[in-house]
Amino acid sequence: MPAASTLQQYGVHCHQSHQAERDSS
Repeated sequence: MPAASTLQQYGVHCHQSHQAERDSS
């Protein structure tokens, strides 16, 4: 299911973005 793959990618991207923002602070 492509929807599941997209959702998983979005979750990974969101996690990376949050981690990067936290490291920047």
